[in-house]
Formats: sequence, C-alpha cells, structure tokens
Amino acid sequence: MAFTEDLTAFLDLSGPGVSVTAGAVSGVGILDANSEMILGSDAVMISYVLTVQTALFGNLKYGDTIVVDGNSYTVERQPSRLDDGAFCAIQLSRPDGIPTLGKDDLSVFLDLEGFGVPVTAGATSGVGILDVDSEVVMGGEVMMIDYLLTVPTQLFGGLNYGDSITVDGSNYKAEQQPMLFDDGALCRVPLAKIEGATYLTTLSGLHLVTLDGRNLITLT
Repeated sequence: MAFTEDLTAFLDLSGPGVSVTAGAVSGVGILDANSEMILGSDAVMISYVLTVQTALFGNLKYGDTIVVDGNSYTVERQPSRLDDGAFCAIQLSRPDGIPTLGKDDLSVFLDLEGFGVPVTAGATSGVGILDVDSEVVMGGEVMMIDYLLTVPTQLFGGLNYGDSITVDGSNYKAEQQPMLFDDGALCRVPLAKIEGATYLTTLSGLHLVTLDGRNLITLT
C-alpha cells in the first residue's frame, strides 16, 4: 500500500518510478506486471497495475490511452484509490496483448547457455526462445498458439507468412508476420511445425490395410 509519506518513491525516476503521460498530463508512477488485486472480495491476477498520484491521474476512464515508460497502454477500469486517496491503482492492458519485456532482459534471449535456442531463417542465424502452448491476446480474445518464437527484430523482423525457419534443429513455418513489442527490439512469431515424412524399407513388398480390413495399398 502507498502512503502520503512515500510520495518521494513515486516522484523519483532514479528509483522505481517511471514516466507516465495521459493527454496533456505528465507525472511519475510505478508499473507492476502480473500483480494481484482485490476486486470486490476476490483476488484477481492483473497483467499490469499502475500506481500514480490521484491528483494527476484519478480521473482516467475505461478505454483511455496512457503512455508508461514509452509504451502505450489502455485503461481497463477506473482508478481505485489507495489508503488516504493520495494514490490510486489503475488496471492496464497492452494494445498488442503481449507482456512487457525491458531492454535489460535482451541478454536472456541471446544466451544459448540460458533459455535460448539456435534459430536459422535462410542465411540469417541467431538465438531465440520457443514457447509451446502459449496464450496471446489478439483483438481482445485469448488465443492458444502451439509454437511462439521470440527473437531479435533486427534479425528476424522481416519474416513473412509461410517462410521456413529452423529452431533448435526442427523445421517450422511462420504462421503470420512477426509482432513487435515494447521498444521493438524483440518480436514474436507464431509458428507451425513441419512434420517430417516417415519412410519404410521392406524386402518383400508392402500391404497396408485399415483396422476394419479395407485395403489401402499393395506394393510388390
């Protein structure tokens, strides 16, 4: 909880504070990702919660656009006042629905000793992170994506639908163009896995039948 005495923490960009702008109003706040908020009597996980001064941002409404640390967000509900009302908490969402990742986290993606895996598309090679069965918000709807690759935009931002890409030795194709997020240094590419063919070698021909006894093919 934020108290009036803690104002300096929010007004100091050299501390945890980040720049906040809504229309012609500017100030400083603290942005928390994946926070737990009490709404009614229920604890609800919120992707982004912004804590700011009520005097500056207490009149924001659902759907308003607000820029936090250079990134655009949408207000998901009216501000909730905290403690003595000097501060308020605002539930936000990103227009692209993709979680925020700062520049300082780039090293994680570029390190094969960490979570990174080798990625090759044509003559371009690099390192990325492949997530399986990921949830991404697109157009206000939560969608399940079988394979979601996060890579540096400088290397792989030019991929197009249907382009082939090799990730950690397996072949995939791009399901849509890369989606930029945050400062654009990284992008995410939904992929579809290209399954390899199965080969059978026999010495005396091949006869394939279904489980109910129907002939499929006979090779001699």
